[in-house]
Amino acid sequence: MQWELRRPKDNRLFEELIRDIFAKHWNDPNVQINGRSGQKQDGIDVYGQPNRSNLWFGIQCKLREDGGLSQSDIEHEIQMSRSFRHQLDTFIIVTTLPRDNVLQKTVERLNEIETSQNNLKIQIRFWEDICSLLDDHPDISHM
Repeated sequence: MQWELRRPKDNRLFEELIRDIFAKHWNDPNVQINGRSGQKQDGIDVYGQPNRSNLWFGIQCKLREDGGLSQSDIEHEIQMSRSFRHQLDTFIIVTTLPRDNVLQKTVERLNEIETSQNNLKIQIRFWEDICSLLDDHPDISHM
């Protein structure tokens, strides 16, 4: 991993960074930020269609300090995402938290439950994952 960025302190900048990274990662120039601060977003901050498929992916950005994301937070965001205007195939929580195996296990367990009921696929990406994606797309520079 070449990028070692300071974690952002501003939600808007974090969402813009995630939009730009996933637009490149998904090969989708139409990735968008959902609305603006203060508007109802149905649990989705950024959304798009990876590789120009018919599938919709939604991202919830969580600007957090250590220990600032619980299972109930994740479950709440999953429930909110069900109201999003596009039927989502995959819901991704992207956080500024460092990689955490408790959160990974939580998301894996929730993903198993959801996919067994033919619902959303659930994923989580940590700050190290974001930095790795920046390594893959060095033309993105925000910070």
